Amino acid sequence: MTMNVKFACPRTPSALDVDVDPELTALETIHELVRCDALLPVTDRREYGLVHGRTHLPILPGRTLRAAGVADGDVVEVVQAMEGAR
Repeated sequence: MTMNVKFACPRTPSALDVDVDPELTALETIHELVRCDALLPVTDRREYGLVHGRTHLPILPGRTLRAAGVADGDVVEVVQAMEGAR
């Protein structure tokens, strides 16, 4: 069974409505968003994380959406990790 989640991604002006499996981990979810061109590919200099919109807490890479408390209709923000200036 899937749930509908709105992903706020850096590349899109509005949130993307996506039906996802609640048992996907944060890392698997990011890979799926890359696969459907919502995100640029992950590289050594570009990494992403997920933040639960309701709690404002990060979703750890190995944690499932369900375990992180994400529910049908929730917003999940995709944040890009920035490399510091050298």
